Amino acid sequence: MRGWKHIDNFGESLKIYGKGELRRLVDDEGKVVIEYRMEN
Repeated sequence: MRGWKHIDNFGESLKIYGKGELRRLVDDEGKVVIEYRMEN
Protein backbone atom coordinates (compact mmCIF):
# COMPACT_ATOMS: atom_id res chain seq x y z
CA MET A 1 0.00 0.00 0.00
CA ARG A 2 2.93 2.31 -0.66
CA GLY A 3 1.79 5.87 -1.32
CA TRP A 4 -1.65 5.25 0.14
CA LYS A 5 -2.73 7.14 3.22
CA HIS A 6 -5.36 6.14 5.76
CA ILE A 7 -8.31 8.54 5.49
CA ASP A 8 -11.14 7.10 7.54
CA ASN A 9 -12.77 3.98 8.97
CA PHE A 10 -15.87 2.44 7.44
CA GLY A 11 -17.77 0.45 10.04
CA GLU A 12 -15.74 -1.73 12.38
CA SER A 13 -13.62 -3.80 10.03
CA LEU A 14 -12.96 -1.67 6.95
CA LYS A 15 -10.47 1.12 6.53
CA ILE A 16 -10.50 3.70 3.74
CA TYR A 17 -7.22 4.59 2.07
CA GLY A 18 -6.69 7.26 -0.54
CA LYS A 19 -4.11 8.12 -3.16
CA GLY A 20 -4.95 11.11 -5.33
CA GLU A 21 -8.46 10.52 -6.69
CA LEU A 22 -8.45 6.80 -5.86
CA ARG A 23 -10.06 5.33 -2.77
CA ARG A 24 -9.74 1.80 -1.42
CA LEU A 25 -11.73 -0.04 1.20
CA VAL A 26 -9.48 -2.60 2.89
CA ASP A 27 -10.60 -5.30 5.33
CA ASP A 28 -8.89 -6.51 8.50
CA GLU A 29 -6.77 -8.99 6.54
CA GLY A 30 -5.44 -6.24 4.26
CA LYS A 31 -7.46 -7.38 1.26
CA VAL A 32 -8.85 -4.70 -1.03
CA VAL A 33 -12.63 -4.96 -0.95
CA ILE A 34 -13.43 -2.18 -3.41
CA GLU A 35 -11.51 0.48 -5.28
CA TYR A 36 -13.12 3.55 -6.76
CA ARG A 37 -12.23 6.94 -8.17
CA MET A 38 -13.45 10.22 -6.73
CA GLU A 39 -14.68 12.63 -9.39
CA ASN A 40 -15.03 16.37 -9.02
